[in-house]
Amino acid sequence: MFKSYVSDLYNIKKNSTNTVQRNIAKLMLNSLYGRFGMKEITSQIKIMSNQVYSNKVDKYFNHTVLSELDNGFKLFRYGARIDDRIRKLIKYFSRRKR
Repeated sequence: MFKSYVSDLYNIKKNSTNTVQRNIAKLMLNSLYGRFGMKEITSQIKIMSNQVYSNKVDKYFNHTVLSELDNGFKLFRYGARIDDRIRKLIKYFSRRKR
Protein backbone atom coordinates (compact mmCIF):
# COMPACT_ATOMS: atom_id res chain seq x y z
CA MET A 1 0.00 0.00 0.00
CA PHE A 2 2.80 2.43 0.86
CA LYS A 3 5.48 0.96 -1.37
CA SER A 4 5.68 3.85 -3.84
CA TYR A 5 5.33 6.45 -1.05
CA VAL A 6 8.25 4.98 0.89
CA SER A 7 10.31 4.34 -2.25
CA ASP A 8 9.89 7.90 -3.54
CA LEU A 9 10.66 9.53 -0.20
CA TYR A 10 13.62 7.23 0.43
CA ASN A 11 15.10 8.16 -2.95
CA ILE A 12 14.63 11.87 -2.24
CA LYS A 13 16.28 11.45 1.16
CA LYS A 14 19.14 9.38 -0.21
CA ASN A 15 19.93 11.51 -3.27
CA SER A 16 19.01 15.03 -2.23
CA THR A 17 21.67 17.70 -1.95
CA ASN A 18 19.14 20.15 -0.54
CA THR A 19 19.13 19.71 3.26
CA VAL A 20 15.56 21.03 3.65
CA GLN A 21 14.20 18.61 1.07
CA ARG A 22 16.17 15.73 2.63
CA ASN A 23 14.93 16.54 6.15
CA ILE A 24 11.29 16.78 5.03
CA ALA A 25 11.54 13.38 3.30
CA LYS A 26 13.17 11.93 6.42
CA LEU A 27 10.45 13.35 8.71
CA MET A 28 7.70 12.01 6.48
CA LEU A 29 9.27 8.53 6.48
CA ASN A 30 9.74 8.62 10.27
CA SER A 31 6.16 9.82 10.78
CA LEU A 32 4.78 6.92 8.76
CA TYR A 33 6.91 4.45 10.69
CA GLY A 34 5.96 6.06 14.03
CA ARG A 35 2.23 5.80 13.32
CA PHE A 36 2.44 2.06 12.83
CA GLY A 37 4.84 1.58 15.73
CA MET A 38 2.66 3.32 18.31
CA LYS A 39 1.47 1.39 21.31
CA GLU A 40 -2.30 1.12 21.44
CA ILE A 41 -3.67 2.88 24.49
CA THR A 42 -6.50 0.92 26.02
CA SER A 43 -8.91 2.05 28.67
CA GLN A 44 -11.80 0.57 30.59
CA ILE A 45 -15.02 2.05 31.92
CA LYS A 46 -16.23 1.10 35.40
CA ILE A 47 -18.79 2.05 38.01
CA MET A 48 -17.44 2.10 41.55
CA SER A 49 -18.39 3.50 44.94
CA ASN A 50 -16.75 6.82 45.82
CA GLN A 51 -14.88 5.20 48.71
CA VAL A 52 -13.41 2.35 46.66
CA TYR A 53 -12.66 4.79 43.83
CA SER A 54 -10.74 7.08 46.21
CA ASN A 55 -8.68 4.20 47.61
CA LYS A 56 -7.96 2.21 44.44
CA VAL A 57 -8.18 4.45 41.38
CA ASP A 58 -7.84 8.14 42.18
CA LYS A 59 -4.20 8.03 43.29
CA TYR A 60 -2.90 5.22 41.13
CA PHE A 61 -4.41 5.35 37.62
CA ASN A 62 -4.72 7.80 34.77
CA HIS A 63 -8.49 8.34 34.82
CA THR A 64 -11.39 10.59 33.91
CA VAL A 65 -14.65 10.79 35.86
CA LEU A 66 -17.45 10.63 33.32
CA SER A 67 -20.35 11.08 35.73
CA GLU A 68 -21.21 11.33 39.42
CA LEU A 69 -23.98 8.79 39.96
CA ASP A 70 -26.63 8.52 42.68
CA ASN A 71 -25.97 6.69 45.95
CA GLY A 72 -22.26 7.61 46.11
CA PHE A 73 -21.01 5.98 42.90
CA LYS A 74 -18.90 7.23 39.99
CA LEU A 75 -18.77 6.27 36.32
CA PHE A 76 -15.16 6.66 35.16
CA ARG A 77 -12.70 5.66 32.49
CA TYR A 78 -9.22 4.54 33.46
CA GLY A 79 -6.10 3.41 31.68
CA ALA A 80 -2.56 2.61 32.66
CA ARG A 81 -1.16 2.91 36.16
CA ILE A 82 0.67 6.13 36.91
CA ASP A 83 4.39 5.64 37.33
CA ASP A 84 5.40 5.77 41.02
CA ARG A 85 7.89 8.58 40.39
CA ILE A 86 5.15 10.75 38.89
CA ARG A 87 2.79 9.89 41.76
CA LYS A 88 5.43 11.01 44.27
CA LEU A 89 5.90 14.30 42.41
CA ILE A 90 2.14 14.93 42.37
CA LYS A 91 1.95 14.17 46.08
CA TYR A 92 4.90 16.47 46.80
CA PHE A 93 3.41 19.41 44.87
CA SER A 94 -0.08 18.92 46.29
CA ARG A 95 1.40 19.18 49.84
CA ARG A 96 3.25 22.39 48.92
CA LYS A 97 0.02 24.08 47.79
CA ARG A 98 -1.56 23.71 51.24
